[in-house]
Amino acid sequence: MMARPNLRWTWLLLLLLPVVRTLALMLAVPAHRPLGGDEPIFDALARSLASGQGLVYHGRPWVARAPGWVFVLAAIRMTLGDSVRAAAGVQGLFDCGSMFLAAWTAATIFGSQRAGILAFVLVGLWPPYLREARFLQTEPLFTLCVAATTAMLVAWCARPSVIRSIALGLVAGGLSLVRPNGLAVFGALLAGALVTIHGLARRGVALALVLLALGAALTPWAVRNWREFHRFVLVSSGTGELFYMGTTPETDGRWDHRQWAVLQGGVLARERARLGRNPDPIEADHALLLAGIENWRRDPWREARIAVKRVARLVMVPLSTSQPALRFGFLIVILIVHGLAIYGTLHGLRIGGWTGGIALAILACVVLNAAALSVFYTNSRYFEPLRWLELILGSGGALPFASVVSRRFGAAGSST
Repeated sequence: MMARPNLRWTWLLLLLLPVVRTLALMLAVPAHRPLGGDEPIFDALARSLASGQGLVYHGRPWVARAPGWVFVLAAIRMTLGDSVRAAAGVQGLFDCGSMFLAAWTAATIFGSQRAGILAFVLVGLWPPYLREARFLQTEPLFTLCVAATTAMLVAWCARPSVIRSIALGLVAGGLSLVRPNGLAVFGALLAGALVTIHGLARRGVALALVLLALGAALTPWAVRNWREFHRFVLVSSGTGELFYMGTTPETDGRWDHRQWAVLQGGVLARERARLGRNPDPIEADHALLLAGIENWRRDPWREARIAVKRVARLVMVPLSTSQPALRFGFLIVILIVHGLAIYGTLHGLRIGGWTGGIALAILACVVLNAAALSVFYTNSRYFEPLRWLELILGSGGALPFASVVSRRFGAAGSST
């Protein structure tokens, strides 16, 4: 007879993965190094917050980015000091949380411990997650928040109780405070679930509690912004900047530090002349938004081409490298992940019930958010938190292949 796989021992062995992964990550990061990209901004804001000055940057209140990661980084600075290695270790722990949530979510959706194991391994070994945890930016925390929100939504769909409704709204609020597009991610997931899961939309009280809890999570930050700027800013004011940056024909909608100061400076100079004074951060961002809209009006076909190319860069090119062989190899991997995610969704639909509906809602969320991100400046890093959702679906799509491998190894090791 064929020996049945002992999943308990498999899980015990797999628990070594997050430990080894976190230690390897910390060893790969120096204790101190120059900060790059958005890291200096986050670091300065975290230091300002830790020193009791509030969210202030260059002497002015800050509202251009969501505050969630800044609060976390300030806590890291206050408890662990200035070590980049220590902060990377914390971000490695965020990834471990994403791994365990992936295991639970996949096992619940597909009704299979093997799917949970596959999701755990896929998330733990996904190279971009190891890359992003080395930098003091929002990606690891946002991925964890996407994972927590999705897992909470799955639990809520199974049984939308009062406690689960409130918890889902609060977790979604935390997701949105790490990145504003978290609202779009949660909105797409929730709307997809309401459409695809029979009877869920009739749970009016539960849905109202979710939305009330979401509002409660966002209200303190919105009130702070009203006090500072006397305008309603729910999360941040950076939408206009990212929109304009994604429309500039001079850079083909990409980030180019050599040209950005000139491009942005021209727009802000015109706004300064119009107002007769320096625009505040919200006025400046609105001016950039209008400049991006004008670019679309001037040449919509060009902007549409830029958006299509951005979708390809978002979804198909998660690895920045000058080595063509490595890029091509990773492209093949990405195509496999896309195929498995689609097959996993079909597998969920075959299972039926609310789990099939949530699988379809997750796939719809990935597609809709990729399309929405395409009109803003984005790079492949911005899509990787959504890749977590694809890996969940992919674990279900890989189940038939995992079963074949298991049977072959089981047959090789079985006795009659």
